[in-house]
Amino acid sequence: MVGPLQVDLAKFLKPGHNVVSLTRPGESQTASVQAVARYYIPWEQSSAKNKSGARTGDSDGLSLRVDYDHTTIQRDEVIHCKVHAERIGFRGYGMLLAEIGLPPAAVVDRDSLAQAMAGNTWEISQYEIQPDRLVVYLSPKAGGTDFEFAFRPRYGMNALTAPSVLYDYYNPEAQVVVQPSRIEVR
Repeated sequence: MVGPLQVDLAKFLKPGHNVVSLTRPGESQTASVQAVARYYIPWEQSSAKNKSGARTGDSDGLSLRVDYDHTTIQRDEVIHCKVHAERIGFRGYGMLLAEIGLPPAAVVDRDSLAQAMAGNTWEISQYEIQPDRLVVYLSPKAGGTDFEFAFRPRYGMNALTAPSVLYDYYNPEAQVVVQPSRIEVR
């Protein structure tokens, strides 16, 4: 019995497609292998779209559109964000989570969220305000769910929001990602 072996393969890898093969000599016993990879893809080269995105499929088709009414504002002005989240296709009902990216130190207007919940009967069940995103629990209707909320950046900045993501609560691999938006507060 031998303890785990760790091998750094970085010196054997190159940009682009790589193939890694592991073999054992002779008729050795089987072994378990775990590979961990870290990599970076610029937003421009990723599958994420700017302002909206869609994932197609029989039961896991999703669509997300995020639109900030202003991306350049003066300090203490309010930004309104319109969101459209939709499950495309007939099959695959159930809860969706929409994570809407916020800039650093944004203060979300809870009254605007209360109005969004009141205006969407049972479609928005709850929300969580996190430091870099608003997480909304949705039970979307046919044709999707539309809602709007407002936030105010606390400081002057030139920063990106977190990416916005829509995914199936029970199948998080079925997701669509929208690129971060640049917010400039003067």
